[in-house]
Amino acid sequence: MNLHRRLLLFLALLVPAALAAGGSGQAPVQIPWVTSLAQARAEAAASKKLILAYLFADWCPYCRRMDRETWTDPAVIAERAKYVFLRLDGEKDADGVNLCRRFFIRGFPAILLLHADGSEFDRLDGYMPADELLRRLKLVLEDPDSLGNLKAAVAGNPSDAALRLRLGRVLLGRMDFAGAQENFEEIVRLDPANRGKTTDQALLYLGMCRALQSDPAGALGTLERLERDFPKSTLVPRAWLLAGELLLQTGRREEGTKKIERFLEAYPDHPLAQRARQLLAKP
Repeated sequence: MNLHRRLLLFLALLVPAALAAGGSGQAPVQIPWVTSLAQARAEAAASKKLILAYLFADWCPYCRRMDRETWTDPAVIAERAKYVFLRLDGEKDADGVNLCRRFFIRGFPAILLLHADGSEFDRLDGYMPADELLRRLKLVLEDPDSLGNLKAAVAGNPSDAALRLRLGRVLLGRMDFAGAQENFEEIVRLDPANRGKTTDQALLYLGMCRALQSDPAGALGTLERLERDFPKSTLVPRAWLLAGELLLQTGRREEGTKKIERFLEAYPDHPLAQRARQLLAKP
């Protein structure tokens, strides 16, 4: 085989491999991860994008699977211009640990969508293949009940008690008790007569918020107000039971027992009746 034919054979072998690698000799396109929250916030502020914060742990098999399959998928990589991508170990990186603590992240993998100021727009939990990740991202951005969209709606119409109730519930579910309490208190201020049928709900949730923030006296006062001001509300039984449980927890056993017994006498078939009986059975 002469030199010319050997060169042709070499090129015949080389060219398909080069085409498979992209033909340019350049590294394949990847997601442009940053690993600092401060950098991500600065980039998000400059570009007016959301931060997509991916929180993982090195022991987590589903995190490794997302690394292999999801973040390398061309359709996901194609989204690289839409977000600032932040990658953090939720147990080792200081920023990751702080985000997990601040937003009560308890499992991995987890994705937080954050505004440039570091506040939460929304979140996605658990392992997701590429198609599911893209679908859920689209849904959460469009959903009017996403945390970020609710906050924007309330900011645009701060006197809408129904909007505030929806926002407060979401915040309560995210264990942002102070944020939830602020919205429930504003509902009570906006509609003390319960014309919009939201104030009795706000009072019940407000009692929960105060109890969860170690303010049993404030919680009991709020629940008593619900009973006193709206005695026909369907939420009164729940207020009785919650007040009884709080009394038991704070050492006021006689008062708590009477409260729960009153609940059972008035509402023996209530869905929470079994819970009431269990509370009374505890030593």
